[in-house]
Order: sequence, then C-alpha cells, then structure tokens
Amino acid sequence: MRAAFDVRQGRLGHWPLWPGKMRDGRNRKVALSGLWPSLHTAARSPESADVSLGRSWSRPRSAGARLPARSGRRAAFGIPCRRNAGRAGLFIDRTRHRATPAVSKPMIFRAMASRPCGSAMLRAMPPDSATSPPSARARPAGAALWIAALDRGAPLPLSRQLAAALRAAIAEGQLGAGARLPSTRALAAELGLARSTVVAVFEQLAAEGYIAAQPGSGYFVPANLTEVRAVPPREAALPGMRPVSRSISRVGRLLGELNPQPRTPPRPFELGHADIDARLVATWKRLASQTLSGRSRLDWGYGDPQGEPALRQAIADYLAAARGVRCRPEQILLTSGTQQGLSLAARVLLDPGDAAWVEDPCYRAAIDILRAAEARIVPVAVDDQGLNTGGLDIGAAAQQGDMSRGGTPRLVYTTPSRQYPLGMAMPLARRMALLAWAAAAGAWIIEDDYESEFQQPARMLPSLQGLDRAGRVIYLGTFSKLVFPALRLGYAVLPEDLVRPFTAARHLADRQSSSLLQAIMTEFMLGGHFARHLKLMRAIYAERQAFLIAEAERRLGGWLTIRPQGCGMYVTASLPSRWSDRGVAEDLAAAGVGALPLSALILEKPRPPALVLGTAGHSEAAIARAVERMAAAFAGKPV
Repeated sequence: MRAAFDVRQGRLGHWPLWPGKMRDGRNRKVALSGLWPSLHTAARSPESADVSLGRSWSRPRSAGARLPARSGRRAAFGIPCRRNAGRAGLFIDRTRHRATPAVSKPMIFRAMASRPCGSAMLRAMPPDSATSPPSARARPAGAALWIAALDRGAPLPLSRQLAAALRAAIAEGQLGAGARLPSTRALAAELGLARSTVVAVFEQLAAEGYIAAQPGSGYFVPANLTEVRAVPPREAALPGMRPVSRSISRVGRLLGELNPQPRTPPRPFELGHADIDARLVATWKRLASQTLSGRSRLDWGYGDPQGEPALRQAIADYLAAARGVRCRPEQILLTSGTQQGLSLAARVLLDPGDAAWVEDPCYRAAIDILRAAEARIVPVAVDDQGLNTGGLDIGAAAQQGDMSRGGTPRLVYTTPSRQYPLGMAMPLARRMALLAWAAAAGAWIIEDDYESEFQQPARMLPSLQGLDRAGRVIYLGTFSKLVFPALRLGYAVLPEDLVRPFTAARHLADRQSSSLLQAIMTEFMLGGHFARHLKLMRAIYAERQAFLIAEAERRLGGWLTIRPQGCGMYVTASLPSRWSDRGVAEDLAAAGVGALPLSALILEKPRPPALVLGTAGHSEAAIARAVERMAAAFAGKPV
C-alpha cells in the first residue's frame, strides 16, 4: 500500500514539497528523519500520532522524482541513518506534489500540517479515501509490494526470501503485466542488500520467466504473463483438512482421506521406533566412508532397477540360513520397505473389485494399500494360532470355515511368524493347510515376516515361503526396522514368473533404491555387522519388554495386563472390559504417552479393549516415566 502526505504551511497554505524559495527568501525545508518510526507507530494504532520532524532536506526535487533510499540519504543529504533502517521507497506525486512513501501496514495515512515549519499529524484514513499512487508505467514499482516479506532473523537466505516475495507479487497481480521493477542498485539500497544479491535474484527470475530484461530500460514483468490469483480455500470439512476435489478419481478421494503424520519427537510407547545404537551409527559412518571413497565413476550413475546383485546375493544367503527361505538372487527385488512391497503386489496382482483376505485385527497400512488398489477387503478372524483357516483339509479350496466367505480371493495377507498386533505365531499344521489351499485355489499369499529376526531362533518356525512348493508365496522383509528407519531399504522374494512385472512396476514408481545405500548395506552384511547388530538388539528389546512387564505389574496392577509375547518391538496390553481403549489412548496422549488402541486395527469382530505399546525405541528410564504417567491417568478409574 501507499501513504500520501499533504504538507501544508500554516500561513502560506498549500505549497509543493520541494519548491525554490519562501516569501522571506529562506529555503523551505521539510525534515523527515523522524517520519519512519512515527509512521510505523501510527500503523499500529488507528489514533492520530504526532510526527517529530528533525533534520531537514533542502535539495529541490521535481514532480515524479524518486527520493533516495534511506540507506543512501546519508551521502545525498547528510542525514544520519542505519544501513538496515530503510523500510520503503519515497516518491514525489506528479499531480499534487506530495511525497508518497510505501508502507506495509493495512492502513493508508494522510499527513496534515498541524503546526508551521516542520510538524505534521498522521491520521488513519480508509484505503479508498487515499490518493492513488503514481502510475506504474511512469516509474518503477516501489519495494512496498515485497519488502515486508524480508526477515533478517529467518534461517532462509534473504536472496531466497526476495525471490519468493517477487514471485508471489507477480503471481498475485501486485506487480501487473508490463510493470517496471526498480533498478538493482536502488532496490539493493532500499533493502540493505548487496547489489550482487539483487542482480542474482533478478537473473534467476528472468531465467524462470517471471521478469524480462530490456537493455537500457531495466527489468519488466512480461506483458503476456497471466496473473494467477490466489483462490481462498473452501471451508474445511474436518479440522485441519481441506475437502478433496470431486474432479479426482475414487482412489484419489480415498487417498485424500488418509493423514500421513509428519515426523515428531517420539513419545514413550509409540510404535515403529528402533533403537539407534551408538555403535551402529559409528560402524555405518565408517563403512559409508570406505565404500563411497572406493566407488568408480560408473557407480555414481543409475543402478539395476531390481537391486544391486551383490546385495541380493547377501540377502539370499541370509534368508536361507535364518528363515529357511528358498530362493536365488534373481528372485529378489529391492524395495523401499514392506509397504512398497505390498503396494507393488496390489498393483501387479489385483484388479478393481478382487477379493483380498486380511487378518482381523490387521496392520492398518496394509488395509489402506489394498483399498487404494480398489480391492474388496474380506476380514478373516484371528484366534490364538493366528489366521483362522477354518480347519481346511489339504487340497480343499475355500469350502468351509471362516475362509469360505466372500468367494475365492486373489490375495491373502498374513503375518504368520508374529501376528500383528496380537503376537501369536501360526503353527506348522495351519501353515501347511494355508499353502495347500492357496495352491488349489490359485491364490497368492503375501507373507509379511516382520520382526522374525527378534524372536529366539530355537523357537522359530520356517517361513511360509520356505515351505511353499507351488510358488504361491510373496515374501516381504525390511531393513528399516532392523537397522534404522532412515535407511528405507526392503526386499521382496518373488516367484520367478512375477519378477519381471514386479521389477517393471518398481521401475515406473521410483526406478530403484539408492545404489549407494545398497553398497553400504552390502558391506554391513558381508562384514558380519548385521548379524552382530541383530543379536545385540534381540537382547536389548527382550530386556525392555521384561522391564515394562515388571513395571506394569508393580504400578498398574488391576489396570493393565501384559502377557509375555516373546521378544519383539511391542507388546499388547489388556485393559478392564468396561474401559474404552480409544478413550484411554486419548487420555494418555494428553499426558504425553503414545499408545495405539487395539480397536483402531479391528475391521469386523469386536475384541476386549487393549493397547499396543512400542518398547524397542524407548529406554528403560523413558518406560519408567511413562508408566508413572499412566498410573496418574488411570487413578480413580473403576476397574
């Protein structure tokens, strides 16, 4: 906005700001050194504010002339000022000989003389009553359009702030088509920036097409540049959410209902946090330095979309020894994690409307991925032995029990080694029945073998994939929970006839995982660091789980019951039957404790209230503090 100042002298009436002589022969002088702070004071308050006019300027200025920026007035008029004190430009109105400084406040002010010889009163005036500024064609646009956006205390460099403010001013029409920008020298002086900074910003905007240089005339907004006005958002349907446009697909509307959470500091008992051991970090840094320093020029280019052969070989060897997986390196596809592996499976194996059977309760991200593929979700009950196959005979194809509902599925998603979130393992007989049913029905089994590495090896059953003889199992694993989440490396072990379509789907999605991270992970596995890390984490996680169980018995007896579930990254804790696990989770969140209600993972069959509590990424001290907060939150609740 602009502020217009009429300068009047008591006895002489209206006179131009920069004329020649007064009647008595003295130079007419208007002092403005106190104008700027008073202007900002007035902008903060609608009441009138006195402006004290101190030292004066006497150099004549013609109508339409632009006064020097404040940082440049020291040399021009000898007025003391700070380099960064300049906040706006000052011009002489062509039509009425008034100085028009630019301001960034939502008020427009008019100055009226209240005393002769150098005192003025600022009075807030409505915007429509102020005189329009000089034409943009007649002079360059002043800095008021973007100057308020510069924040010297912000971490963002001033050059990027200026570029962003100029882009916004052009896109929103504040700098219209054909408008001339100030010279780089003048703008640098106004904003207290180095001229080279402003030149670099102008050149960048010119390269982007926002402005154009005309030799001998300066920079202009192109006349053919279309203005993009900001459209006010519609009223949100839910707090913090904007309604999804009806012009997108059904899948797009479904995805718009999801709410991925940004990274926040972990709260005690939140799920998905691994322990980042200092020894792991030191080892990884050392291997990264050694690996990257030895890379050839070719290694810095694109890699194999299926994954680096050396890492696939290391994974195949590890899975054969630890999980009984039967595969060759050519059957392994590197992914960014289990979720991407399941997403690729849904994309390759499912058509819209196909039935997909899932455990109930189930990993929520798996449900969202299958729904995004427009699959028909069929919940299958979980009992104390995992996914309930309903007593299927070998060779029977979905003819009895819970698995006969909804027709023969194209896909079954299961967590047989440790059912999520209840924690039980599927026994061998049920595994064999499930495999026989899948072979007879022509269905695919997605085996999510998460956390199997943290179970005691002597108690582990072979993977479904290792027992499969018909090639119906897709085995998913991840390093993100085993090493650290930022690694974003996982893998899928595929039947041979699925390798090509899965690899093509991965290539279309994001081409490949980082070749550099794959190289470091290869050295981490081949050097024995991976096996040692798993052994250490298995012991640490078992200790933390046992500590939580002991603390819960001591402090939360009668409120919370945790049965041992073997080693792992979480436990499931039962609540009194009359309690609502969602309500309890909300109360704990208010107390700074993260807990997932079991009911949030249930699709169909109700279960007694319970909480899923993560333990892996939280120290014993943090667990003890969280138990104290839980005890305070539960105090007074009826059991």
